[in-house]
Amino acid sequence: MGRSEWVIMFKFFTLFILLYSTLFSADLTIIDGFKKSDNFTLKYYDDEKSLLTIDEIQKIDFKETLPSQFTMGYKYDNVWFKIEIENHSKNEDFVLYFTESIWSTLDLYTKEDSQWKLQKNGLNVPLNERDITDSSPSFNIHIASKEKSVLYIKGNTIASQIGEFQLYSQKEFFNPSRTTITEWYSIYAFVLFIFILLNLYNLILIKERIYAYYIMYVLIYIVFSFMHSGIYITLGFPNWQEGLHVLGQLVLFTLLLFTIEFLRLDKTYPVMKKVFNYLALGAFFFALLLSQNLPYSTIASNVFFSGTLIFIVYVAVRVLKNGFDGAKYYLIALMLFLPAMAMMAMNFNAMLVNNDFTRYTFLAGAFVEIFLFTILLTNRYMNINKTNNLLTIKTVELENMRKQLTIEATTDVLSGLYNRRYFYNISQEYYFTANKYNQELSVLMIDIDTFKNINDTYGHGVGDNIIEETGKILTKITRTSDVVARYGGEEFIILLTETGIDNAVELAERIRVNIENNHIVLDNGEVVHVTVSIGVTQLNNMKDRDIEETIKRCDKALYASKNKGRNIVSTIL
Repeated sequence: MGRSEWVIMFKFFTLFILLYSTLFSADLTIIDGFKKSDNFTLKYYDDEKSLLTIDEIQKIDFKETLPSQFTMGYKYDNVWFKIEIENHSKNEDFVLYFTESIWSTLDLYTKEDSQWKLQKNGLNVPLNERDITDSSPSFNIHIASKEKSVLYIKGNTIASQIGEFQLYSQKEFFNPSRTTITEWYSIYAFVLFIFILLNLYNLILIKERIYAYYIMYVLIYIVFSFMHSGIYITLGFPNWQEGLHVLGQLVLFTLLLFTIEFLRLDKTYPVMKKVFNYLALGAFFFALLLSQNLPYSTIASNVFFSGTLIFIVYVAVRVLKNGFDGAKYYLIALMLFLPAMAMMAMNFNAMLVNNDFTRYTFLAGAFVEIFLFTILLTNRYMNINKTNNLLTIKTVELENMRKQLTIEATTDVLSGLYNRRYFYNISQEYYFTANKYNQELSVLMIDIDTFKNINDTYGHGVGDNIIEETGKILTKITRTSDVVARYGGEEFIILLTETGIDNAVELAERIRVNIENNHIVLDNGEVVHVTVSIGVTQLNNMKDRDIEETIKRCDKALYASKNKGRNIVSTIL
């Protein structure tokens, strides 16, 4: 190889080194066609005393590094991030986006004309005071083409120091078709709200506490997910730094109440029902502590939360072993939920790396759990509704049977009128009422003339037909307040309430005429006419000691009609 060739290779190698160092000396290099980057390196520094200013920070050599999606667990001091970005594209306007809205402070420092420009963000900054009105911290970045920019971000949170930085081109960030985390959470919450409506429907129909507890559980969990995504800020609610942990304990509180009902602890494990009530009070107590942001309350509540969940599983297993089959379904639902929640807790405590799977799997786990419990509760409603329907059917059948027995006990089958036994009972009541209030009460006794000859001549079938027709005529002519009964074979009796003797005689005559004018046509075309004899009397309030004396007097009047030649009305007072 000649000398000139060696010189050419040396120049090419030098150019390659220079290009390499230019492209990769920054944490993030932007080239033409850039839309989004979420995989780059951060430098960070832990300001343990939270006293350093930006001028002091820029002099510090950041030796620690993190991926752009990170978790550092629970720390309560300021942390500084440093991002070096080199722009090799024609585009100069970008947006730095942070996925978590739970940071109290997340301020961006950039240097322009030797001066620090500050963009304040985080929960401490109202939405209308942010440069970009997004629930998650977002910053406008300007980097001139062929220039390098160093970004400093100061952050502080009482929650876990977790999140992900993403860099967008402005065009991509404000692209209407881009689906944001907030929008995904909104869709998620809407679907869960449908489950709430279904359980509310079950609650209205069945009115069991278990549905109320589960509605509270899902509703608080929806608000919990709103805290994760920052949707509540977009909806105009004030910033609540402690909200995430407070709602976590309230989720546990309602889960405990729901579990008491679902596992039927009052019957399957009575001792544990008391324990679960105390644990529910404990969860509510921790929610109050967390709302006041008391020292170490977060760590203590996390330990209580984790221990209680483990204990719930233990009790469910014991209940299943004791023979309650419903605990099996409870455990299936819980086992789909708890690992996802445990993964989230480990992620927030920096025990697992932060990635999309470890960060958001709890949403899928909670969704499956809520969906499965909704199916179980709906099935419970259907079973209860089926049982109630069967009970209703049985109740109706028993009521119909009771009515039928009452009818059979009080009604004469052939005539359709009351029977003698019922007449005897009711007539005594009418007697006492009339006697007490000095009311008029009349009695009619009716006998079908020569009924034995009719049976002998035409047969008992025709006789039965005459009895039935006579009953219909009596029912049609009398009032609903009158008591009409079949007193014997061919005898009928009528009790006329608040009726004097004159009106009673008038009614008796109408009955006699109607029966006389009625006729029955036999199968051979022969026509049969019948007549009746009627006796009439009125209660004597001064002399009659009971209704039987009145009826005996009416019976004498009936025999008087028969002795006079039948088909007439006779009266005895």
